[in-house]
Amino acid sequence: MKQPHRRPAGQGSVEFILIIGLISIVAVLLLSQTSFSVSNLFCQIVESFNMQSKGLCAAVVKEEFASLENWTNVWGSPSLNLSNGKLCMGKDGRLLNKTKPPDDCHITVDKAQLNSGSGYGIMFRMTQSGNNYAGYTFQVDPGLNKRFVFRRYDRNGSELSTPLSSVAPPNNFNWNAPHKVEVVAVGTKFQAYMDGVLVLTASDSTYSSGQAGLRTWDSTEACFDNFTITP
Repeated sequence: MKQPHRRPAGQGSVEFILIIGLISIVAVLLLSQTSFSVSNLFCQIVESFNMQSKGLCAAVVKEEFASLENWTNVWGSPSLNLSNGKLCMGKDGRLLNKTKPPDDCHITVDKAQLNSGSGYGIMFRMTQSGNNYAGYTFQVDPGLNKRFVFRRYDRNGSELSTPLSSVAPPNNFNWNAPHKVEVVAVGTKFQAYMDGVLVLTASDSTYSSGQAGLRTWDSTEACFDNFTITP
């Protein structure tokens, strides 16, 4: 009698792993084209298994602006006002958080609102030397032909003449409405998100580490609520 064909031992497991791997790759590629945050999904899974103790998603900075004791003004003379857990900055200033984050990090401002003026920025990988500083910023910049902009600052605190990258927002974008702003820096790659949507990328290898913070310029008044940094 003809014996039934038997697959080699372990073949089913290998095929299963390959299928799951292919599905995972396709899923990540599809999600990367939407406003879905894969990192947020990862953290939700981590939290569901009560793995916070491993520090995988723990915030290194969670600023609710009860005071400014964890902040340093490194340039300019901005007006600073704290009210109901919100920081409002006016005029020209560069405010750095004193906690040095990981080199690769995710910076989030839950609500950033431009009340008036030219724009505001989320600074990252910034270093201070006296009244000078260097690093990067993502700017919500209606004063620069209504653009989102990644800029680099040289050692004397001056802007590189040409932005690292810039893009115009959607036609219906409201510059003066509150927005969730996120900046992700990994290696030499930077990403900026507005309200959960990836709006701009850039790449630069000049600075690999430093502090994070907020900036305003000219006659700007902008308010910020819930400033968070995670690895």
